[in-house]
Amino acid sequence: MQIPVSTLEKFFRVPAPIDVSVDADGWGGYVAQVMPTISSTDLGVEVAVKIFEFELEDEDYPFTSGSEEMFCDLLTRVRDAFANLMLLGTLNVGYGGMYGLDKEDAKNFNAAMDSLPEGFFDIDLEKAIAARQEMLKKDQQVVGGVQAILDVMNQEAMRRGYTKEQREKMTIGDAFGLDDPKE
Repeated sequence: MQIPVSTLEKFFRVPAPIDVSVDADGWGGYVAQVMPTISSTDLGVEVAVKIFEFELEDEDYPFTSGSEEMFCDLLTRVRDAFANLMLLGTLNVGYGGMYGLDKEDAKNFNAAMDSLPEGFFDIDLEKAIAARQEMLKKDQQVVGGVQAILDVMNQEAMRRGYTKEQREKMTIGDAFGLDDPKE
């Protein structure tokens, strides 16, 4: 059965804008979440997108906590989260509050909002499909990484001449020499 794109768009379109607040989460991170306002669509669930404190402290995270770039990252995650949920329509981000942001964070948040292209928060079927494809690509990378570890473990077990029962009990630490008490 073929469903026309226009029918899909109508089916997944949220009838009114979705209001999203952005605040510091109280634990050193930041959160964007659906605000239950009179003008906002009631999704029947809470949707929250976070950048956690531990993530901000990770040396691999490329942005400074509270920076314009970090807010752009959070805002992109928000848009992509709604797109992944196939919630088509408009997000009113920052609506209903930024009460948890200090002056510097609020300034950087507003700069981030100003730097985004027009229509960034208008989610259509094309953006939803692109977000979904990106999510699937990331999932495949994780699965590929786990498979690579399992392959190395299997090769190491074979090199050691382990039986099937020994291979089943082998841990990642054992395979990579991390369980070695000498170290």
